[in-house]
Amino acid sequence: MKNIESQIKNLKTVFGAVVVCLFIMTIGFSLITKKNQTKILAKEMQINTLIDEVGELKEQNEKLSSALQDNVKDIEKYVQNLHQANASLNGDLNKKDQQLGTTQVTFQKTQEELEAMLKEKENIINELAAKNNNLKAEIDATPIDKEATNILLVGVNKGLTDSMMVISTNPDKKTITTVSIPRDLSYKGRKINELYEFYGVQKLADAVYSITNVPINHYAIIDFDIFTQVVDAVGGIDIDVKKDIYDRSYPGPNSSYRVVSFKKGIQHMSGSRALEYARSRKSSSDFERAARQQEILQATKDKILSANLLQDLPTLLNTYASIQKNLVTDISFYEAMAMLQQDQDYAIEGGNVLSTSNYLYSTKNKAGQYILLPNGGTYAGIKKYVAGLIND
Repeated sequence: MKNIESQIKNLKTVFGAVVVCLFIMTIGFSLITKKNQTKILAKEMQINTLIDEVGELKEQNEKLSSALQDNVKDIEKYVQNLHQANASLNGDLNKKDQQLGTTQVTFQKTQEELEAMLKEKENIINELAAKNNNLKAEIDATPIDKEATNILLVGVNKGLTDSMMVISTNPDKKTITTVSIPRDLSYKGRKINELYEFYGVQKLADAVYSITNVPINHYAIIDFDIFTQVVDAVGGIDIDVKKDIYDRSYPGPNSSYRVVSFKKGIQHMSGSRALEYARSRKSSSDFERAARQQEILQATKDKILSANLLQDLPTLLNTYASIQKNLVTDISFYEAMAMLQQDQDYAIEGGNVLSTSNYLYSTKNKAGQYILLPNGGTYAGIKKYVAGLIND
């Protein structure tokens, strides 16, 4: 019994202890649960707070996102406007560059034109200065010896002036100077060979004086037929031909052409042969032809003197009578004989031809005609040259 009571007592003690432990555990568990619940509530409150904050943040984020999108759109629009402005600016810049380039080209062209104009003006000034000097030299040209007798010899063919020659006899020097003037020389807008046909011998003489400064005392206008008559009358002449001549276009009858030729060396020529030698020019130039005409004049004078024809008055009278119809002159037969008697011992200084190799240059007039003009625009050089030939 005692053991049972003791066991019961022990069980009660143990049970009590268990109950106490359970109570303590229950209270502890309650406390723990309460504490946990408090924590849970706190956490829930935090969660709710966080949820609210997240909601607010989300709302703010949405607002920010919306604002950001609006800003992005504004930025895109701004960028687009910027691109457009940049493109417009580039276009303006390109346009300005083009305008600047055009302006630079225009400026350069204008500058070049100005430089060209200045150069042209400078050339004009230089030309005017040169012309002024030449005009002064022309005005101050040395006068021709007053003792000289000057004859203008003009060769015509069917009324057209074909050749012109100034023959000047100087008793101080005992010389006869011949100077040929080319028919294509332009004088006051006309070829000089037109003056006799349209205005007469005096206008031609005045022009020759203006060009050479040689005052014309007498004139002789001869048809080319006189060449043949005079040369045949003296028995032909001897010419030293300087070079071979072959002309396939020498004028023939009825506007035709034929061939004439001469070999280099001494040639005895009849009147018709001398005329061919004087007129042929297709294989040479007018300047060479003028020189040949002077050779014929020299050869004719030599033949007259060598044949002593000055003493054969009947032959001279017959010859003069035969050529009168082809001769226009202010020199009478007896004046001509006196000149020949006086000048028979004078040396002929020939070969003087105004040409492009000395005082002239070739060009064309407004009508397209070939003409010759004096170098420097004045006759100063020609006047000085002729004065030197006649005076010195």
